[in-house]
Amino acid sequence: MSLKVIELKFLLKLLGSEGYRDQITELSPNSKTKAAERDRVCETLSSKGYVDYDSEVAYFKIAPPGRTLLTLDTTSLPVTPDELKVLKACKDTMTPGKLPVPANVRQQLISSLAERGMLTITKYTIKEVRLSAQGKQFLRDEYDPTGNYPAATATMLGHYVKFLRESLGGQAASHLPSSQPRPQQTLSRQGQPGSQSSSSMPIGS
Repeated sequence: MSLKVIELKFLLKLLGSEGYRDQITELSPNSKTKAAERDRVCETLSSKGYVDYDSEVAYFKIAPPGRTLLTLDTTSLPVTPDELKVLKACKDTMTPGKLPVPANVRQQLISSLAERGMLTITKYTIKEVRLSAQGKQFLRDEYDPTGNYPAATATMLGHYVKFLRESLGGQAASHLPSSQPRPQQTLSRQGQPGSQSSSSMPIGS
């Protein structure tokens, strides 16, 4: 499978990160790449199986079932008090930061309500990106660079070379035969009380 230049640069930036993982904000292919384009590149590489990423809800809005629920008797609603706060707070398109619930539970509440059809998530934000096992295999065993990459820096190419050395070095080490000490053989001379190692015997003896 071929890669576009901008996709290759994204992967080369990722190879330079510790553990081949980093925040999406650190992985722009170049200084002129807009955030939306960078995110699309990440999503494309994910669809090819080369990267994995974590995301969170950026924008959402209340769905018709959620609006209907708010008109029902609040004593028998199938939602928790915090979920009810989320639904009541929804005014057109919302961001998690505007919700009157603790920050550490906002994403969970939004996802739970969205799964039940009460909210509609309109946009996700990519957070951390990781090179997948398939991506490592592709770059190590299958990718064949061709063409010109005028904007690929020496540092980016250095990341790729280091990755290949680490990957292939690990493979070579795993295939090395385990060394076992050879038993020492001795050769006794007839008629003499002592013996001499065969490795120390002079040639022709």
